[in-house]
Amino acid sequence: MADQGPFRLLVSALVALALLAVFYTYVVPLFFPSPEPLSILEKNIGVASITTGKGIVKEIRFGVSGFSGNTFDSHNISLAFECNSAALCCNISEVDENCTKDIAWNERSIEIKSEMVIETTARCFYENTIHVCKIYFGKKPAQIEIVKSDIKKKINLDEENVVLDLEIKNSGAVPLFNGIIKVDVYEMYLEANKWEKRYVGRALVNKTFGEIQPGSMLKKQIPISVSGAGKYDVKLRVWGDNAGFEEKNLNFEVTGESTCKLDSLKQCDPAEMGISGCRAICYCTSCLLSSQCIERVRTEVKSIQAEGQEKQVNLESHGITPMATNMVEVSLPQDFCNTP
Repeated sequence: MADQGPFRLLVSALVALALLAVFYTYVVPLFFPSPEPLSILEKNIGVASITTGKGIVKEIRFGVSGFSGNTFDSHNISLAFECNSAALCCNISEVDENCTKDIAWNERSIEIKSEMVIETTARCFYENTIHVCKIYFGKKPAQIEIVKSDIKKKINLDEENVVLDLEIKNSGAVPLFNGIIKVDVYEMYLEANKWEKRYVGRALVNKTFGEIQPGSMLKKQIPISVSGAGKYDVKLRVWGDNAGFEEKNLNFEVTGESTCKLDSLKQCDPAEMGISGCRAICYCTSCLLSSQCIERVRTEVKSIQAEGQEKQVNLESHGITPMATNMVEVSLPQDFCNTP
């Protein structure tokens, strides 16, 4: 009997392990069920609609099932499907409907024919008040990422040009095609003690860069055109076909090569007497700061018209008040507005 002790202990241990396996396999799921695949997809779509342009990747176990885009559509979400694994899928819109692979799909429906774990990616972008989303099955789709985007914070145009150093990557598992880089440049200017910005159309950069293989990087140096000294904001956007997008905002300050000058068509309006005294409005062009315009008017305006006559003036000691970035008001002596 003593010899049977270890054997009985082994049998008891095996029985205990079997009971634990049954408990965790069949009992625990009753009280702590795994999320249903559709619930996981719905959650991922919700996250993707917030982090637009970025793929939300998740491996999900599916049973034999089928569902359509209508399952996830709502008043602000429109959903499509794509399977990008030739080994797993056939597109029933393009081939015979008698698909013999594990997944049959078209843009608005998907059928999974056997139980399996599938890598899924949800990704959205915003268009015309609605989130346009897609769920990919099989492989992680091409995904464009900005790894580096640098512009020197302070640049002297007399010594160097403005250059954007850019590095982008395809972090997906399939090639990225028809990549595009877009750079919008805005001049900052002070308006009523508040910084505003205006679009510099001629500084637009719109470059195509073709293909990036999975996991590969692309480096670019992009020259940026600016109008002269001042502060600038840059909006950078990169995207590709079926590859999402990413955006970055950058800013920098430029010195040297100021193009601020007096308006060649009309430097100043004729001086007029008003409630606050004798005043004249003077104009500049291409000034980014009202202080630049004030300096131009103070040092370069030598005459202002009053009562139909052109009168010489020295503005070094006169008050000049900004009205806008390229418009100032000059205070003149009362007798300047009076006809001699």
